[in-house]
Amino acid sequence: MRRLNRGILILVILLLATALGVGWLGQRDRELSEEPELLAPAREATVEPSTLAIAVTLPFEAMQQRANAEAPKNFSDSGHGKNVCKRILGIKHCAGTKYSFNATRGTIAVRAASDDRIHVEVPIKVRGKGGLRGDGAKILDLDGKNFKADLVAFADIDLALDENWCPKPTVKADFRWTRGARVEIVGGVWVHINSLVESALREQVQSMGKEVAKSIQCDEIQRQLAQVWAPRAYPVDLPGRDDRLFIHVESKSLAYSGLQTHAEAAELLAELEVDISVRDEAEPGTASPLPPLQRTDTTQSAVHLRVPLILSYSELERRLGAELVGKKWQSPTPAGEAVLEAKNLRIYPSGESLVVGTLVSVDLPDRLFDVNGWVYVAGVPRANDSGDGLYADDLVFTRALDNKLWSTLSVILESTLLQELRKAAAVDLQPMIEQASSMIVAQLEQPTGDLMVELGDPELRLGRLLTTRDHLLLEAMLDSGADVTLIR
Repeated sequence: MRRLNRGILILVILLLATALGVGWLGQRDRELSEEPELLAPAREATVEPSTLAIAVTLPFEAMQQRANAEAPKNFSDSGHGKNVCKRILGIKHCAGTKYSFNATRGTIAVRAASDDRIHVEVPIKVRGKGGLRGDGAKILDLDGKNFKADLVAFADIDLALDENWCPKPTVKADFRWTRGARVEIVGGVWVHINSLVESALREQVQSMGKEVAKSIQCDEIQRQLAQVWAPRAYPVDLPGRDDRLFIHVESKSLAYSGLQTHAEAAELLAELEVDISVRDEAEPGTASPLPPLQRTDTTQSAVHLRVPLILSYSELERRLGAELVGKKWQSPTPAGEAVLEAKNLRIYPSGESLVVGTLVSVDLPDRLFDVNGWVYVAGVPRANDSGDGLYADDLVFTRALDNKLWSTLSVILESTLLQELRKAAAVDLQPMIEQASSMIVAQLEQPTGDLMVELGDPELRLGRLLTTRDHLLLEAMLDSGADVTLIR
C-alpha cells in the first residue's frame, strides 16, 4: 500500500513538472518567424536640373533719356546739286544748283517696332536756302531762296549679343518727308531740296539710331545676369526634422534666346539651368565668372527640387502602435477558436524593406498556456498614387521557425494581424507635405534685393521612400513653374 502511494506521488510530481515546463515554454517570448537582419543600405540622392527663364529688362524710357541727352540737337550741311536748264528766247541756259541748311531735331522717342526689334523715331525741321551757282545768279539774286521742310526720321534696331553678352546692334535708318522742299528760282526753274539734303540727313539719322543702341550698355547686361548666376542659399526648417537645412541654388549653364519687346521695354531672354537642392551646409558655393554666351531656341521656367523629409521609425511605431497594440482579435483555427493580442511592436530597416516585429499573445484552446512570441512582417514602403501618403507593398511574414506551431497560428495571423498591419501601414502624410511645401515656397519667393521668384502652382509629391538606419527618408519632389524678375 505504501509502495502504491509512493508511485502515485511520483506520477503527480512528474505531471506537475511537465505542466510547469510546458507553461514555461508557452509563457516565454520566442521567435515564431525568422527575424530579418537590420540592414540600412547607403543612399545617393539625385537632383533633376531646373530651368529658369531670365529676362534682362531694357526700359525704353532709359534709352530715350540717354539718346536725347547725347544726340546733337542741331546739325547743318551745304553742297552743290545737279545742273538745271531753261530755254530763254529759244536759247538753252544751264546752271549748277547749291544748297545750305540747318536741321533741328525734336524729342527722340523709343518704342517697340515688332516682337524682336526696337524702333526709334524723331521729328526734324529743316530750314535753309537753295539756288543757282555762279556770279550771274548772284547778281540776279537767284543764288539763295529760303525753303522749309519737315520730316520724320526713324531707325529699327536689331540687337544681337556677342560671346561676352555685349550688344551688337544693327541699325537700319530711314525717313519720310511730311513737308517736302523745292524752290522756284525763276519762272519754271525749280530746285528740289529734298534730293540735295537727303544724303546728309540719312547720315545723321543713322548716327541717332546708333546713339540709342549705345544706351544698351554691356556692363548693365552683365551685371543683371551676374545676379542670377551667383550661387544662393536659403534657410528652411522642414517638418519632422530637428536640424536646419538650406535650399541651395547653383547655376550650371546660361543660354540666350533673343530679344523680345513690350509696350515699355525690351527684354533680353535667357535660360538659366540650375541645380536646386536641400542640404545642411549654410554657405552658398563659390561664385564663378559669367560663362560665354550660348544660344537656345526657347526659354522656359520649370523648378524641380528634391525635398528630404524624415519619418522616424519611432514615429512610425507610435502611429502603428496606436492602431494595433492592446487590441484583440478572434479567429477560428485548426485547434479551435483562438484569440490574438498584439502587445508590442518595433520597426527597423532590412535592405529595401521595412520590418515590423510584433509581439503577440495567442490563446489556443488546445494549450494550457498562451503562446507568446515575435512575428516579423517585411514590406517595401512606397508612396501612394496621390503622393501624400505611404503604404507597405508586398507585405508578408518571414520564414516560420516552428512549422507545426505555425500551421496552427498562421490562420489567425494571416486573417487578422497581417490585414490589420496592411491597414495601419497606410500612413497619411498630407499635413507634413503641405507644411513642407509652404515653407519651401515661402523661402524661394522671398526677395533677395536683386532677384524675385514667383512660383506658379507648386506641387510637392512623395517620390522615392528610402530606408536608413534611424528613419525613413521621404524623397519629395517639388515641381512648379516660375516667374523670375530681376530688380534693377
